[in-house]
Amino acid sequence: SWCVCVLVLLVLIPGSRGCAWSGSRQAGPPKKPLNAYMEFVQRRRPMLTIKYPDTKGTEIFRILGEEWRGMPAREKKEYVDREKANRLRYERERRQYEAMLAEHPEERPTSPKQPKRERKRRASGYNLFIQESWKDAKKEFPEADNFELMNL
Repeated sequence: SWCVCVLVLLVLIPGSRGCAWSGSRQAGPPKKPLNAYMEFVQRRRPMLTIKYPDTKGTEIFRILGEEWRGMPAREKKEYVDREKANRLRYERERRQYEAMLAEHPEERPTSPKQPKRERKRRASGYNLFIQESWKDAKKEFPEADNFELMNL
């Protein structure tokens, strides 16, 4: 189908990462570069998923790992060189980003602090029993405080 062809083309285009038609980069720090193995996986995985359409993802990654381990160093060099180039590009972009933040601290991205949600536990049988007993005890002894009710 056409979407598989587009996926393969996107992966095979040097320097492309994901969606090629999204033109604008998100504001924020540059993303860390992929290591050599992940560069290999990114390029080779779509081909394997086309070749073996009914194979699970874990099996595809097992095949990729075997291919990578069996690959001679001269073939790995392409991916290692791409990793080095991307790492240099990342360092350059990171320095530029940090310099921009030093000049314009108001542009520093902030993430709103989300309040921690307390995890609710399911009430155990004991808790349900105590809740019912507590209500009954409160009805029977309305003038008693909590400490006295606990000792009944």
